[in-house]
Amino acid sequence: MRTSFVSILPVACAALALGACSGKAAPAPEVAAEPEPTETVAPEPEPAPEPEPVAAEPNVDLQATLGFVDGTEVSGHLVRIERSQGFYEDKGWTDKPLKWTVTLEDGTSEIEKTWDEIRSVDIAFGGPEDIDCSFDSSFTPTQFICVLRTTTTVTLADGATHKASGRHKWKFLFEDGTEEAFWIFKIPLRREDPGDGGDNTELQIAMRDELLALRKEGRIVNRITIGN
Repeated sequence: MRTSFVSILPVACAALALGACSGKAAPAPEVAAEPEPTETVAPEPEPAPEPEPVAAEPNVDLQATLGFVDGTEVSGHLVRIERSQGFYEDKGWTDKPLKWTVTLEDGTSEIEKTWDEIRSVDIAFGGPEDIDCSFDSSFTPTQFICVLRTTTTVTLADGATHKASGRHKWKFLFEDGTEEAFWIFKIPLRREDPGDGGDNTELQIAMRDELLALRKEGRIVNRITIGN
């Protein structure tokens, strides 16, 4: 008996897993997509270490004692002296020998003496009537300044005495690292001008009271002794 081609077609199709018999091409195997390249970020470099602070060079070799109104004192081997560029420290400090002499009255003129020529400085502070207040437009913003007058007596190594007249600020650095900054003639106090157009009466009163409190119990220098 002849077997028709039609009767064996299903069997053949089954044998060929239906793909060829359906008249359609077998699906191509899926290919995994290649991953997109990732950008390699270089690690941040380690920050450079902070430079070690350089110790200022000594410029004097003296023994000194600073006495304060509050009864405390600082004493030791004085290795460096600096003076403010202006009356305040805003413009920095100088250690040039020609700049750190103390200005003294000598009759109708002035003389300059180095600290190694000085043996003592005694500072007497004035009272309420010795405070002067004013505006100073050389600062930006404008400053309101009150100054307590002093009588400062300087005794030299030869025993002569003079009144101090230089208003610069001084900085003493001791061998143990102690650092003190101070004035020896006239004690200033500065505040920023409120700029409200008023007469600043309240500010002036507050600043006067602060100066008067400093002269009684503040940490401001009232005596210096110098030795070799």
